[in-house]
Amino acid sequence: MTLTNEEWMKLVWESSKLPDSVSRDFTPIQSFAELLEIFPDAAPAAKRAARLRIKQLTEAMSGLSDLREVWSSIINKEDFRKQAGLIEYSNKQIEEKRDKIEKELKQCYFQLEYIRNLGKPQKQNVSQVTPERIARARTYPIADLVKVKRGTALCVFHDDHKPSMKLYPDNHVYCFSCAHRGDAIDVYMALNGCGFQDAVKALAP
Repeated sequence: MTLTNEEWMKLVWESSKLPDSVSRDFTPIQSFAELLEIFPDAAPAAKRAARLRIKQLTEAMSGLSDLREVWSSIINKEDFRKQAGLIEYSNKQIEEKRDKIEKELKQCYFQLEYIRNLGKPQKQNVSQVTPERIARARTYPIADLVKVKRGTALCVFHDDHKPSMKLYPDNHVYCFSCAHRGDAIDVYMALNGCGFQDAVKALAP
């Protein structure tokens, strides 16, 4: 049975729903695997849907950086006695949204990796890329990968001649020229022209 991108995304969403009393970080890979086993012809649609969602989530993440700066400019105009509380509230809201986006991104990357490995023989005793390893890779200091001066660096995502990529305290970068947002894994991939797994293994050996 061949599914469209939209049909596949709806199918994955419905299969991942759990009771409100059950907390979850991302769709269990078992459910995703079972869906592909039932609908093997849906693999291309699943790949396209995951890539589309990654693009949407990346754009949403970039928007959070813009939102933080807009809120900062607004808060700076408020009475200084209110600023501390407003800053705390805005930071909490942005971090909660960032956490949700990162969890869904993790889900999409796992789905892509699962699809890539379909039909491939399983290798034994090979170092695996686990969620914990991905998390460690993202904490690798970006300042150790690129030359940062006064909080900015030449963008690794496009041919940059004037530093336009800003490094934020939470270890992510955003380019104000090409509007690309990325973490340590994204930066390593761009610098070395490698894939997601290779980047994670290099940053979190």
